[in-house]
Amino acid sequence: MTGIINKTGALKQRIAVSRGTAGGGGGSATFDAIADGSITAGNKCILRSDGKVSALPNIDNNALYGEVYTNGSGVVDDLGGYMKTVYDTVNNKIICLYQSRDAYGTANYQKALMRHGTVNGTTKTITWGDEVVVSYSESYYLNLAFDPTTGVIACFIRDKTVGGNYTYYCTIRTAKINGTGFDLGTQTVVHSSNSSPYAAQYDAEGGRVIMVCGQQSSDKRVYSFTLASDLSFTNHGYINMTNQNFAGASGSVGSAMKPGSDGGMLFCASWKTNGSGEYHPKAIPIYWTGSAYALGTEIFLNEGQSAATAEKFTEMHWARYDPDTGNFVTVRMRGSALGGEYPHPDASDLVSTVVTVGTPMETTLGVKSTVLIHNSSPDPGNGEGYFHDEKPICFGYHEGANRFCIMHIGEGDGYKGWMRMGEIDGTGQIVWGGETGGYNFDDAKRIQDSNGTICPDGIWDPDENQLIMFWDRDAAGTETNKAMYAFIDPEVPNTRLTKYNFIGIAANSVASGGTAKIQLRGQVDDSQSGLTVGTEYFVRKDGSLATTADSHIGSVPAGKALSATQILIKAST
Repeated sequence: MTGIINKTGALKQRIAVSRGTAGGGGGSATFDAIADGSITAGNKCILRSDGKVSALPNIDNNALYGEVYTNGSGVVDDLGGYMKTVYDTVNNKIICLYQSRDAYGTANYQKALMRHGTVNGTTKTITWGDEVVVSYSESYYLNLAFDPTTGVIACFIRDKTVGGNYTYYCTIRTAKINGTGFDLGTQTVVHSSNSSPYAAQYDAEGGRVIMVCGQQSSDKRVYSFTLASDLSFTNHGYINMTNQNFAGASGSVGSAMKPGSDGGMLFCASWKTNGSGEYHPKAIPIYWTGSAYALGTEIFLNEGQSAATAEKFTEMHWARYDPDTGNFVTVRMRGSALGGEYPHPDASDLVSTVVTVGTPMETTLGVKSTVLIHNSSPDPGNGEGYFHDEKPICFGYHEGANRFCIMHIGEGDGYKGWMRMGEIDGTGQIVWGGETGGYNFDDAKRIQDSNGTICPDGIWDPDENQLIMFWDRDAAGTETNKAMYAFIDPEVPNTRLTKYNFIGIAANSVASGGTAKIQLRGQVDDSQSGLTVGTEYFVRKDGSLATTADSHIGSVPAGKALSATQILIKAST
């Protein structure tokens, strides 16, 4: 192996193979590298992005700062959820809008609440301002957008009483930071008749906020607003979505914005396309013509699909723009496909698709092949007959490291939260690393239950160069729902075991900083125990060997057992 090429074509590192004696019966070629952490002969080892090697398990606690890991994560609200976030570039603060989870009959029951926070990237802390009530009645499906020219926030809320007749309306309320709280405009109905806001983005080309809203199966609209510094706004009306029937809820659709004259909003949802009651994943651009907004050419999110062959019942879309490549990365919970199901008849897996963008964006969208992030999980108490969904709960982009972060939960795995980092390779495809481990992100409490819509968010702070992920912790026993957050280190997760970074087995024991000798593919390691002759073994994320692959990592072949203590290494080096 002569090197690894990154997306710009630069050679990132070289592996130098030195001659020496591998441990015991080990052949003559070893790879010499600096050990990051102590290594014992026989340890399974991974190659880090900095060229050093580490022994598995490499579960140091810097992947997520805070909670049970180190320090720095915390609580936005003890009784909050359904969060949406946006960054205020005028005041350099995070804005967090969420629904109160106070008990029925209490003062704040299901009100929409908002607060702003100042990030300290050094201490990994957020100093929060006062909690302000934005909507006083039952509020759902929240969305936010920020206008950097006026410093005004647009809050979009599905509200029960603003229309005066106790039916749910899509509303807008403007806000602006003032001291530890906000000045608020008047909450105003945008769209009546049981309408919800699905997505909102600020578009610098048109100088407006774009908002998509509508009913569950009809009357889908794209509105645009100009926000004034005095908290007044102008509603410029709407255009209708060409296909009115898509699965609608703010946790079921996704959007992201590409800046510039050849950019626009990418809106992802599952549309009903063939009249059979099946909803298929598609993306459509919404762009500024110079005088108004228009819809571009929609595409299926799976390469080569049509209405007859598309995935069905796909939901929970997320999208992020990648300024490093000019493309979008989308994530979704993939439903079954006609003629065959992914991967089990009663469950959905987690996948991602890169949406490529040409010039102009509105007519040149394309897709890369869909990439599996995580398979659906079997029910531990129900044998192999029932599988559970794998759901995305939060998606963010780290602009400093050009890496994506996905948090997801498995219904069949105690609602544990998992996290992975991904990046675009030299072919423009997304490559996901291994999971951090079956962490529940805080004090062994599960992530939000599947019964609710999962709407948390990830936000990038450009001033402190921090990616901060938000999620909902579900009530458990005497515990309450909590709106949580944590700072993400983009480097550490990629040092864990993936399908690509297992390099071999250590031939010697060495302290951290010393020179480790790693036996590579084709070498024989004799430091194992309890192996069955002739059996193929796989590396698991905890560094053990097993006859089956780790379901949370995928197939990482270790090699074939030659005796109870010897294994012929098959690492892909």
